[in-house]
Amino acid sequence: MKLVSFFHVVFIATFLFFSAPSSAFYQQGGKSSKPAISSQQAAQIVKGRFGGKVLKVTRSKSSNNPVYRVKIVKGDGHIITVIVDGNTGKIKGQ
Repeated sequence: MKLVSFFHVVFIATFLFFSAPSSAFYQQGGKSSKPAISSQQAAQIVKGRFGGKVLKVTRSKSSNNPVYRVKIVKGDGHIITVIVDGNTGKIKGQ
């Protein structure tokens, strides 16, 4: 009887261990939420396009896609926030 209970516990533990990561994967629609570019790369993309000095870079999600919000101060003193797609590196908006 004890041997049967032991096997049940091992089976359930193994099932839970291997099923948890895959269910999280499918809840995200099969896409990884890890961005393809780094925050430093996002900052360089924005700096190359708009110039100025990078003040802050934050990562968030937009429709389950990773995005970076890059805040810069331009040479004329204006502060702008630029949104960069974390997967493609393309600028999505200001």
